Amino acid sequence: QFHFRPSYQSLRLFQHDLAQAGLHSTQLTVGMTLDGEVGFSTAAPFLACVEALGRTLSPFDRDGRIPLYVVRGGTFEVVGDARGCDGFSQVLHSMRAIFSPGTFVSSADAHAGVAQLIALAATRARDLCEFHILLLLVSKDEHASTEEVRRAIVEASDAPLSLVFIAVGRGPWDACEELDAHLEGRRFDNVQFVNFEELQASVRGDEGSLPLQLALAALEELPAQYTQVKQLKLM
Repeated sequence: QFHFRPSYQSLRLFQHDLAQAGLHSTQLTVGMTLDGEVGFSTAAPFLACVEALGRTLSPFDRDGRIPLYVVRGGTFEVVGDARGCDGFSQVLHSMRAIFSPGTFVSSADAHAGVAQLIALAATRARDLCEFHILLLLVSKDEHASTEEVRRAIVEASDAPLSLVFIAVGRGPWDACEELDAHLEGRRFDNVQFVNFEELQASVRGDEGSLPLQLALAALEELPAQYTQVKQLKLM
């Protein structure tokens, strides 16, 4: 049974708990799964998620380089500079280039690409012996619903890695919620899941608060995760 941390109500409290846990810097990676034809109309929620999280996480990014990957079919490919984007502004610029009218992305076997990306992030975290965060923006529940993805998450729990799944699209999201709440065999609770559409609906009438609420919902488990990683001596 993993420790449950009540939701944060302010960015100041969240940042205080991060500092108390000792997390002063981290390595960031962004990945996303797309489905079918993508264009400017489908870009908005993806860009909003990354922009909101970037405001919160940028001060903690150790080297300013943020690798960006897109899952295509059963694998993934790097977007932009292989060394990583130069900060969140370049991440957003590279993402906008993907969402061009008439572009079609196959989601067939996307779960395999998601599993590979998790394994890559876990390997990097182990090799560098540094805390990592992998932000995964998923457009379909089945992209995270297979035994292959579950196994990759369990194996990644022996690495100093936090996995943040953000659902961007229509649900239901039963598989992603299951990964967050009930996946057994992990050494620590290494998954946080956020339903973007549900969160967006909860702040209707106060849209200006969406970036902050998204960041707090997505990252609320970081202090507890970092503490568990240290206790398990994973880095």
